[in-house]
Amino acid sequence: MERQRKEYFMSAPQLYYIRNLGFVGNCLRWWKEGGHGYTCDLNEAWKVTEEAARGITKIRRGEDIAYRVEDVD
Repeated sequence: MERQRKEYFMSAPQLYYIRNLGFVGNCLRWWKEGGHGYTCDLNEAWKVTEEAARGITKIRRGEDIAYRVEDVD
């Protein structure tokens, strides 16, 4: 059972939140679902694949940072 669990997590794709470096008051700004605006609520934050996160942060270098969902949650 433990082995199956490890294999599942090793094969599961890594997801990322995209954080804009701006703030709303003292709240972090995350990209909203679909990349349509920003939110302070992680329940509304967009979860993207590693490939998408790399593309977004490459294009918007210095404005946005990708964080692993498992680290933020």
